[in-house]
Amino acid sequence: MPEYFLFVGNPGVGKSTILNGLISELRFKSGFSPGQGMTSVLQCEEKGGKFYMDTPGLADVEKRRIAAKEIEKALKQDGDYRIFFVLTLESGRVRPQDKATMELVLQAAPCIGHKYGILFNKVSKRAVAEFLENPSRADPSPRDVLLTHLFSGNLPVTTAIHYNLKDDDLEDAMNVVKPLKPELVRFIQGLPAIHIHSSQVREIKADQYEQMMEAMEKKMAKMQEDNAALLAELARVREQLANAGGGGCCLL
Repeated sequence: MPEYFLFVGNPGVGKSTILNGLISELRFKSGFSPGQGMTSVLQCEEKGGKFYMDTPGLADVEKRRIAAKEIEKALKQDGDYRIFFVLTLESGRVRPQDKATMELVLQAAPCIGHKYGILFNKVSKRAVAEFLENPSRADPSPRDVLLTHLFSGNLPVTTAIHYNLKDDDLEDAMNVVKPLKPELVRFIQGLPAIHIHSSQVREIKADQYEQMMEAMEKKMAKMQEDNAALLAELARVREQLANAGGGGCCLL
């Protein structure tokens, strides 16, 4: 049975650089590309009997419909998948365009459920300290708020979450191959695979992207301003995390 490592994310999040580092070869174009992503179609590369997939991002307006079709194609290869959504933070907050991408893809392939990974890439040292090293004792903590915004709405929660520190040496670097940190490799290789058949994958509705992103921006703004709304959503997310095996006391 073919085994696929599929990376999904918007332009500039660092998917190609991660893939090059993962397979220790320059197979995926990466680097500075203002206004659009380096990846315009599905790219699938084989290494050691496994297949590694890079996909274009839905945030690229001009290529959105093509990108949706290419992600669909990636999900319809009939095999065992490890699926990763690569995100970046904006002032320590989830970007609505990343959340919209995740929701559209997971809606098109409901068989994935909560069996996917989230990789927060290029995370600043301050954010790492805030979310991981010295989490606030406040309830909700900054990490709680971050992941409540991410999982708000209809998004199935996952406990497979990793924070990858920003590497200044890779900023705008073109076509580099730099080994990944061991903890990132363990995260990627350790995610349980799920079998996906092409018949389980529906159309990714690219035409709903803008409307979905606007709705998410409004909801996230409401939670930012209304503590009661935030706490209500936090309780729901914690319950779903507990059902997914993540425990009910805090967010990962």
